[in-house]
This record gives sequence, C-alpha cells and structure tokens, in this order.
Amino acid sequence: MVKTIEFDDFLKTEGRADGYRAIHLQLLFKDGISGELQIRLKKMDKALTKSHKLYKIKTSGLTTAKGAAFHDAALDSVKKELDDIWFDALQKQGLGSEELIDTNIHVGTRIDAAGDEVDIVQPMREFMENDAKAAQALERLKDCK
Repeated sequence: MVKTIEFDDFLKTEGRADGYRAIHLQLLFKDGISGELQIRLKKMDKALTKSHKLYKIKTSGLTTAKGAAFHDAALDSVKKELDDIWFDALQKQGLGSEELIDTNIHVGTRIDAAGDEVDIVQPMREFMENDAKAAQALERLKDCK
C-alpha cells in the first residue's frame, strides 16, 4: 500500500519563478519509507540540470557585478528554455495547462471476458481525489479499536 502524504502542482500557466513545471508526490510506503515522485517532461532534463547548477551558485558569493549579471542572464536563459519546452508541449497536445490535471493516466490493467489485458485509465484529478479520500479514511480508522 502506498499513501500520498503531499501533493504539489507546479503546472500552472505561470509555473514557478524559475520556469520549473511538474507534479510532485510525496509517498509513504507500507514499510515506512517515504519517497518523492516527480512527474515532468523528459525534454526538460538538460535545462533542469543547468538550472540546478545555477541554483547552487549563490549570487552572494559572486564578487563582481559582472559575475552577478552573468548569473542572472544565465538564469533568465534557462527559464526561457523551460518555458519554450513547456508551451511547445502544450501546443502539441492541444491542451491548456488547467486541463492537464484532467488528462487520463494508466492506473492498472485488468483481464476482460475474452482473456485480453485491458488498460485501466482514470483522469489524474480523479486518481488524486480518490487517493486523498482513502488516506483520510485510513487516518480516521487508525484510532478505532
């Protein structure tokens, strides 16, 4: 059993200030170990690596105005790259960002009457709502004797 303990949606049209867009799920597994699942576009990997390296460079550690200006320009360039990737993907899908949460996702497989495997799909919004309801029900039951 896996329980979602935190859900962060960074898919809004404006995204974060640095251009990052993704969905993060903090999961708690039955053995007590937690982990984070990040759902984002694979095309963003290279730009996100650059962004992370720039994030590690603290502007307060830059000794010249020229160095700080170069750092800011590099951050702006990465943000533009991330925005371009995001909006290109939206255009190809024909979706507005508000609709992404309603995109169908694969949640399982079943065997039909003919013995064939059939995918089970569900809108991401419905999946997250059901998961939250299940977590709430388990929380209520934990003190029952």
